[in-house]
Amino acid sequence: MTVIIENVSSELDRLEQNTSSTIEAINQSFEAMLSLIAKRKEELLCNIETIRSQKRQIFNEQLQLIEAEKGRVERDCEGISPGFCD
Repeated sequence: MTVIIENVSSELDRLEQNTSSTIEAINQSFEAMLSLIAKRKEELLCNIETIRSQKRQIFNEQLQLIEAEKGRVERDCEGISPGFCD
């Protein structure tokens, strides 16, 4: 009977050790995944900022071109009969 009790006790000890090891492995895996997700999130946010900055620059350049063309047209219209260039 003592051997059976020792075997069951040994199995209980192994169960606890295996459970602890498994829990630790799961925690490490999830920490690694969360770290990768956070890194990818930062990459995407950085990409969005870069794209926004580039588009903002392009739009500002377009506005400057429009303003310059508007000024040129207004200068060309000076001296022409009123209402013609409105």
